[in-house]
Amino acid sequence: AAEAEDAVRALATFDRELGGEIAPFAMVLLRSESAASSQIENLSASARKIAEAELGASGSEHAQMIVANVQAMTSALDLAEHMDTGAILAMHRALLASSDP
Repeated sequence: AAEAEDAVRALATFDRELGGEIAPFAMVLLRSESAASSQIENLSASARKIAEAELGASGSEHAQMIVANVQAMTSALDLAEHMDTGAILAMHRALLASSDP
């Protein structure tokens, strides 16, 4: 229990002192989660291809789908406080806008 409390204090200190400087950290986590969950669906792409797809360059189809997943998750987080039909459609649009299922 003492080690867990030490860890919580260390994380709080980190957030307080450096959290504002590492703003893109959330995007790194979203990208990582999207890439990992996409592998479950047999979709994979290198970090470079994903970055290229995020910049609008012609990345692989898998990279584009992973980027769409990140965009959908970002939309979901942004819209979580207002869950209604419009929010669900916005998430759906973010996920599937670049594909033709």
